[in-house]
Amino acid sequence: MLQNRWRLVSVALVGVIGIVAGLALAADGESEVRVAAVRHEDGTVEVAVQQHGTDGWGERQLPEYRFLPVDSSGEWLVSSAVGIEAETIDALHCIIHHGATGDPFWRLFDATIARLAHRVGLTNIEIHAEPVIEEQAAAISDCTTRGATFIATTIPSAEELQDAAKAAAESGAHFMSFNSGAELAGSIGSRHHVGLNDTAAGENAGIQFNAAQVTGAVLCVVHEPDNIGLAARCDGLAAAYHGDVERLELSLGALSDSAGVTEAIAAAVSADDIGAILVLNDALLSPAVAAADGRAVGAVAAGSPANTRALIRGDLLFLVNPGVQAQARALVATMLLESNEGAFVASSDVSRYSALTGPAIHLIRPRVMTGPILQRVLRENPELLKQLGIQVNAGE
Repeated sequence: MLQNRWRLVSVALVGVIGIVAGLALAADGESEVRVAAVRHEDGTVEVAVQQHGTDGWGERQLPEYRFLPVDSSGEWLVSSAVGIEAETIDALHCIIHHGATGDPFWRLFDATIARLAHRVGLTNIEIHAEPVIEEQAAAISDCTTRGATFIATTIPSAEELQDAAKAAAESGAHFMSFNSGAELAGSIGSRHHVGLNDTAAGENAGIQFNAAQVTGAVLCVVHEPDNIGLAARCDGLAAAYHGDVERLELSLGALSDSAGVTEAIAAAVSADDIGAILVLNDALLSPAVAAADGRAVGAVAAGSPANTRALIRGDLLFLVNPGVQAQARALVATMLLESNEGAFVASSDVSRYSALTGPAIHLIRPRVMTGPILQRVLRENPELLKQLGIQVNAGE
C-alpha cells in the first residue's frame, strides 16, 4: 500500500467536473489513477481519486480533507492522504526443457515444479517442453523478449541453443541451466547448473552388473540420440563395466512406441553377445524386460510403484535414481533467491561445487536401489506395502 500525498491547483479544477490523470508508483509496480472534482451549489469544490483496474475506473476514493473553499485562490492546497494499491503482475519465470510428451521423467518434473511453486507462492511460471532443439531455442528467445526475470534451460546440445541462450544471459534475467549439459553451462552463459552426475550414474550401473556377475556385453539404450547427458551415462557404464558396452540409439519419439522399442531391443540382443540391458528412462523398462529373454535389466529411472514392484519381482536388477525431484527443488529454490547474486541451494546431494570463475555446478549423486535393499526398507516400513500393492516374504 502506497500513501500518496497529492496537490491540487484551484485553477485546474474550475468547471462542473474536472479530471486529472496520472500514475501512482509503488515499489513493486504502478497503477493508473485520476483526480476527479465537482463544484457544489455553494461554490465549494470537492475532490476525489479514482484508480483504474481490470474492470475500468473504480469507485471514487474520498480524502478526509477534500473541499476547496470558495475564496481559495493563488495558492497550492493539499488534501489528506489516500491509499493507492498498485496492481502488479508477478515476474515471469520460464523453464524450458527438451522432454517429449508423455516422458515419465519430465511428467514428474513438471508436476513437482508446479506443486512446489504453488506452495511457496510463485504464480507466473511457464514450463515449455520442446523436444525439437530449434523450438527449444525459440522458446528461450520468446521468454527473453517478454522480459522474463528467470530463465532455466536444459542443454542437450549447445550449438543450436548458443545464440538464444547468450541473449537470455545478457538480458539481465537470472539465467541458469539444468539436467543435461553441465560441462557446457559456461559456454552458453549459464550462471549455474544443476543436474544428475550422469557419468557417475553409468558407473554405478556398471558396478551393479559386475556385482551380478553379468557376462557378455551390456546394451545401453539411448532414447534421445543427441542428448549429451545420456551419452555420458553410457560412457560411465563403459568405464566401470568389466566387459563391452554396445549402444542402441532410438529415434526421437520412441518413448510413445512401446511395441517398436521392444522390437528394436529384441533385435539388438539377438544380433550381438548381449548379457544385460541398461535403459535410461522409465518408459523403456517394460519393453526392455519383454525383450530381455532372461537377461539382466537395469535402469536409470525414478522409483515409481511400478518400478518398485519390478524390483521385488526380480524383473529389474537395480534402479539408479535420476534425481528428478532434486532438480525441481533446486530450480524452485533458485527462483526464490534470484535477486541474491551468487546465492545457490545447499544440498547433501551436491557432489561438486565449482570455483567462482565460472558457473557453479551442482551435480546430484546418483543413488542405487536394488531388490534386497528394497525388501529391507519395506519390512521396516510395512505401511508402504499396502500402498504399493505388493508382498514381501518373511524369510527374504
